Amino acid sequence: MKKTNNKPDIKKWPADSLPTGMEVTPELLLKKPKFRLWETAARVYAFIMIVLFPLFMLNVTNRIQNGDGTYHFFMFENVWYANLTDVKTTTFRLVTIALIVVCALFLIISFCDERIIAGRRETKLPGDKPLFSLPQLLIMAYLLWQIVAAFTADGGYEFNVLWVGVRRYESMTGIRTEGLYHVFLYGIAFLLVSFFGEYSKSYLRGLSLAVIAFSVMALMQVFGINLFYPKGADFWDSHFLSTLGNIDCVGGYAATVIPLLFAGFVLAKEKKWRITCLVSGSLMLMTLVYADVDSGKVGIVAAAAALMPLLLDRKERIIRTLCGLGIFCGTLALSFGITPSKDGVSLTLGKKFILAIGAAAVLGVLAYVLERFVRFPAWSPAKMRKIVLIALAVLIVAGLLFLFFYSGDNRLLTEAHEVLHFRLSDRAGSGRGVAWKACFTLIGESPVFGKGPGTFTYEYNPRFTKDGEMFDLAHNDFLQIGVHTGLVGLALYLAFLVVLAIRAYRASSRCPAVIPLIGACVGYLAHSFFSFSIAFVTPVFWAVAGVLEKTIRQLPKEEDF
Repeated sequence: MKKTNNKPDIKKWPADSLPTGMEVTPELLLKKPKFRLWETAARVYAFIMIVLFPLFMLNVTNRIQNGDGTYHFFMFENVWYANLTDVKTTTFRLVTIALIVVCALFLIISFCDERIIAGRRETKLPGDKPLFSLPQLLIMAYLLWQIVAAFTADGGYEFNVLWVGVRRYESMTGIRTEGLYHVFLYGIAFLLVSFFGEYSKSYLRGLSLAVIAFSVMALMQVFGINLFYPKGADFWDSHFLSTLGNIDCVGGYAATVIPLLFAGFVLAKEKKWRITCLVSGSLMLMTLVYADVDSGKVGIVAAAAALMPLLLDRKERIIRTLCGLGIFCGTLALSFGITPSKDGVSLTLGKKFILAIGAAAVLGVLAYVLERFVRFPAWSPAKMRKIVLIALAVLIVAGLLFLFFYSGDNRLLTEAHEVLHFRLSDRAGSGRGVAWKACFTLIGESPVFGKGPGTFTYEYNPRFTKDGEMFDLAHNDFLQIGVHTGLVGLALYLAFLVVLAIRAYRASSRCPAVIPLIGACVGYLAHSFFSFSIAFVTPVFWAVAGVLEKTIRQLPKEEDF
């Protein structure tokens, strides 16, 4: 008697070439059973970190001693921005610790209540997926190695140094704390969001509105309308902007959110949110131009290189990408043409303005011609991505050759030229090259275990300070990790990023929702190559990375379509 096979025949599709109709849309991702309490907590935390945290700036604990010995409290007075670091640090700690406590409490309650146990979903993800993904395991290993590096530190440091990190302002409460304390909060936040969190459209929508608010406040300051600073201390005196203060943090925020908003404009279905994303990204781009932060510009270029193969894979997306780039070029032209300064606003119609206007016109014409007159080839999205990748590789090689033989006077291009010739000057990276070269020496002294978390300033300043210029952090997050935790810690961190990137790119062909998240992560990481981890923009990155990993983990298998 022949056995019958009742299993339906399922056509297998390559993971990178699923038909358009089989893509996992945001709507499909959101068709989940009712959230458990800890899932709701993780979603609320991700929303706070991505949308609200960059805007938060009230310091209700600031106080000044009066002449009679009493104190009066304030939120917006002369020394307010000096305490902004403390505001962000304290807020990040409180919100993240609250998430940890809430998730732990809900887990305990759920496993102690028989009614919840009877009705709860399985902890394991559907489709026989493992309990922990490889990126999550790598982050766990990275956190454990931080402890090993702390115990093996040979500098005789007190536990407070390793736990808290370096104090930036010894006379104030504001501190840059990137020791074990914050590293563990970043890692645990990523783990909780990536395990319990859920994809939500509210992240993109809320972020687009938050960035509009942030950019409007920043642009008002640039043009002389002082919202937060004490009288007489405008942007041109302090180089602080909006609710993030230091323009380096503004550059990191721009490198993170502009790629996310641009990809959201290309991919969003609702027209009102597409327009909102485009307006929001344009205002943030204008803010970055006036802030003039090179690390933010590098972050946007790197994110664009990562996003283009994912966005230029079908006609509709290509047209929207060209339109979006055209609007961005128009924004650049406006920024180059209207030049604010401490003495007032002037009109400058120079080469940059003409080039930006010309690029905007060319992109607009290309989009119109493609939509009206060009019949798009019947190529699969996978084939289109390969074509774009080849074209991108050619452009990158051409760009490297251009930089290799560059002989102009642009500071950023000149520094790239020197690096390609294996020369690193002390003034590279806005004067941070001297710190970067010292990092290689420090890593060579402790290549396995490092000098210990949070110890860079104590290792660098007594030995490498030149002309009285001190560095409390390396201004290169990757080199700093190497100094703190050795090559093993750096390898674990890089392995986490590489594995997450591979998983994200593989998932992007089936789930467009991950594409904006990829752009945000790449933009932040490129910026951090010239900056450092601190509780201003870094919490946004870890929350976005957690949402990205969770979105990948909750994708259904091909058989589920």
